[in-house]
Amino acid sequence: MTDIEKTLEGMSADEIEELMEQLKREFGVVDKSGPCMSAVKGLLDSLNIKYSQLDSDCVSVAVGDGDGTTVYTRIFSLERGGIHLSTRDLVSFAHERRPRALELACELNSRYRFAKFCVDDDDTMHAEMDLPGYDEANLAVLKEFLASMVRVCFDALPEILKLG
Repeated sequence: MTDIEKTLEGMSADEIEELMEQLKREFGVVDKSGPCMSAVKGLLDSLNIKYSQLDSDCVSVAVGDGDGTTVYTRIFSLERGGIHLSTRDLVSFAHERRPRALELACELNSRYRFAKFCVDDDDTMHAEMDLPGYDEANLAVLKEFLASMVRVCFDALPEILKLG
């Protein structure tokens, strides 16, 4: 049994949680997810964009292009600061189309430098973007980041939909 295991052996769950919080404070590990997600929700509210709260660090928004096409984007606040956007299931495709989907993802990744297109094991394609080290005080950056993700998805969508 290690020294750590001996220390934790007689502690309650609350005592272990308090010890973890103390270690985070001592070593400068601060969970910035709360303020970042507050900033995200504040920005969405100010833009009158409706969202669904999925959990404390994730909201979902649906953005339409006016022609009936909707992109569903999840916005995550990362534990160590920063924002992650993920548009799941842009298209589902037949397994036989997987080689073309991988090829298209590479083409799109070359064209859209800040977005990453991925092909999942369940034969769907999605896009992701990260804004590392986001400072919740800068709403203009966050607004542009969200707009960029939507623009990239709608721009690439005609090619992506051909997979389905």
